[in-house]
Amino acid sequence: MKDNTLINNTVIHVIYSALVGIGLPFAANASSTIQNAVDLWTLNGQNFSSLKACSMQNELKKEQLFVYADSSCVISDLAAYTLLKECVSTPNIDRVSILDVISEKTYLSFDVSAKTCQYLAAQLDTAHAKLAATYAKTKKGYVIQFYSGDKEPASILGRCAEIPLYQHVEDNTFYLVSEAYERYSEAKQLMNSINEKCQNIDTWIRPVSITQF
Repeated sequence: MKDNTLINNTVIHVIYSALVGIGLPFAANASSTIQNAVDLWTLNGQNFSSLKACSMQNELKKEQLFVYADSSCVISDLAAYTLLKECVSTPNIDRVSILDVISEKTYLSFDVSAKTCQYLAAQLDTAHAKLAATYAKTKKGYVIQFYSGDKEPASILGRCAEIPLYQHVEDNTFYLVSEAYERYSEAKQLMNSINEKCQNIDTWIRPVSITQF
């Protein structure tokens, strides 16, 4: 099982940009690694805007997650997103494989470990340091996201969390989120508590501008 100690002690600063990163899905080859994917995601602005148009299916087999993606997905963005999500979640996934949904050809396969999580955290911290001056006047925060989709979430969704939830609509996509927290560690602690209460709901932390929600 992966060791999350390094990540739990690291405040991950993500600068969430409204600009869509420009990038094409990279083809799988012998030299493609999760480090390459994270680097490309970083070059494209460290945002997950492309995933709004990404159609994917997840399948869990023991401690390995298989993500089946179609041609609309930017693999570097999808890989970075999946790694980030697993690094901050309760340890249960050791390895991720991203495959083509039609041919089942593997685009990328990587371990979720202290090493890969630490590499991702280092890229996030480096980018934050470079952009801190530019974004100093823009207050950032973190929300716990319960839902995103093209239809309104069910009215009972998230009640088990026992916290106020807010519906937000952006670019014809519905979101169900918590209030915004200034510190990542606050959102992380609350998400862990919610995951214990709501074991059938998939939650994750989303960096936002405080004014965005």
